[in-house]
Amino acid sequence: MRSRVGHSNLRWGDVELKLETSGQKCMEFTERATKTRNGVVGGSRPYAPKMYEEKDNPRCPVALYEFYAEKRPQTMLKQEDPIYLELHRNWAEKNVWYVSQALGKNSLGCLVKTMCTEAGIAGRKVNHSARKTAITALVHEGVPPTLIQQHSGHKNLASINNYSTASIQQQKHISSVMCKLSSTTESRESDTLLQGDETLQNENFQQKKSTTQILINFKSH
Repeated sequence: MRSRVGHSNLRWGDVELKLETSGQKCMEFTERATKTRNGVVGGSRPYAPKMYEEKDNPRCPVALYEFYAEKRPQTMLKQEDPIYLELHRNWAEKNVWYVSQALGKNSLGCLVKTMCTEAGIAGRKVNHSARKTAITALVHEGVPPTLIQQHSGHKNLASINNYSTASIQQQKHISSVMCKLSSTTESRESDTLLQGDETLQNENFQQKKSTTQILINFKSH
């Protein structure tokens, strides 16, 4: 989901909290029909993406979802209610932080930019940056592109390749390989030069030997 419209159209019922038979909670996203995903062949995801509970992780997506639900007005937890709400002016003084009003499109359009600015994160950041960062992280962790495509909803693998920017660790590895390659190449070139010198010396020795033999034969006559 990249556009402001896509985020604006998100509804509370699009994300469902579930409990699996193992006892683990998860959040399941059900995508609504769009221009590129209208339910016809090739236009739907192979499965509904899920995010699972991680109890020891302070960034557990399920815990954050439940916390957000607690801070919303109880009247704004219906299936068709907008998932993004306006923040209450005096939110810090209240148990309920949000009002019963959808977040404005302009505020929603620069949501990530605003958060990054307040957090002191440098660089140009837009709403799509979160999607790009997530997919890049999956690529760097070695998750197969086909699985990333199924989870992200991209229609083709070529789109995933656009996120395949080498990480710092990968760049260091490439640098190390190139350095070793340079050292190996230099060593081979040095060995080749030494072999060439030895060959040239042998040829000169043979020429001198032949010349000496000719002179000896000439004097003997």
